[in-house]
Amino acid sequence: MAHLPESYSGGHGLALLEGLDEHGKLVFTAADALDAGAARSLAARQVYHVLLRLEAAGWIRRIKRGLYAVTGKLPGSSAPHDYAIATALYTPSALSHRTALQLHGLSEQVPQVITCTTTAKVVTPAMRTRQPRRRRRASIWQIDGLQIRYVSVLPARFFGVEEIWVDERTRVPVTKLSNINAF
Repeated sequence: MAHLPESYSGGHGLALLEGLDEHGKLVFTAADALDAGAARSLAARQVYHVLLRLEAAGWIRRIKRGLYAVTGKLPGSSAPHDYAIATALYTPSALSHRTALQLHGLSEQVPQVITCTTTAKVVTPAMRTRQPRRRRRASIWQIDGLQIRYVSVLPARFFGVEEIWVDERTRVPVTKLSNINAF
């Protein structure tokens, strides 16, 4: 037990997670961590060190550069909803297509692939490899068995988004029913 505090950078790791939790950040950016660290008198260098230690201890996971999520392994904490991770990868983005239909109660089937619409240019890890991939699969992110498909649209076509509660702690952006014919 003497080595446990070093594995997550002592009290700083718990303080940082507490600061993020106070703001409801189960999925957070490096900037969010820096703000939470600054509120607890941690320098930027210390915050990055703490993030590395928390990841090594399995209490957070790095989703992509500058984006993290808690794992729920810390007693009293919970992992973020899959939809929160999907909409956090690209900003702005909103759950759409079959995923939105299921959230609006128009389908009882839970989609195997979460679909999001975004105005961002989507580059997935699979696109960065030099291995040839089928074009249709290239826009799918895979994170620990979670599959997220992104559809890029022009900013003029990204409208009609509302936030819906998917659990007691998480609100996510979802396309409205009026948008179904817009795509």
